[in-house]
Amino acid sequence: MRTIGPDAVVPPRSRWWRTRRPRPRVELGGGVRIGRDVILRADPGARLLVGDGVAIDDGARVHARGGLLRIGAGAVLGAHASLADTVEVGAGCVVGPWARAEGDAVLGPRARVAAHAVLLRGARIAPGELVPAYAVVEGAPRRLS
Repeated sequence: MRTIGPDAVVPPRSRWWRTRRPRPRVELGGGVRIGRDVILRADPGARLLVGDGVAIDDGARVHARGGLLRIGAGAVLGAHASLADTVEVGAGCVVGPWARAEGDAVLGPRARVAAHAVLLRGARIAPGELVPAYAVVEGAPRRLS
């Protein structure tokens, strides 16, 4: 601080190159296609990574909470699909309309989740596997109901 007069001081010059720039919480890859009314959100301390060539249909909701939510390259999210928390979607996956994945669910590359299916915390879907419509998958050993 430098004093100029009895009531005036000049703060030191800012060093913008030394300040830490905030890291973006939502990162989109190249060629991402996003429909109408889509919500992509990441809470403070969480990150959302969307890979190259991902297609997100109308009304889909993606919300990263408390960690990293990753959508692999070439994946497709159907209309009104929902991903929440720290889900990992592999490359080339298809998540059908109104399907939902939450918690720490993991979809392997090229996995398919049909319409209205639900993946809960701990769900692991093998590469290329199909989850049928209206199925509920939970826990580490895969259980369909």
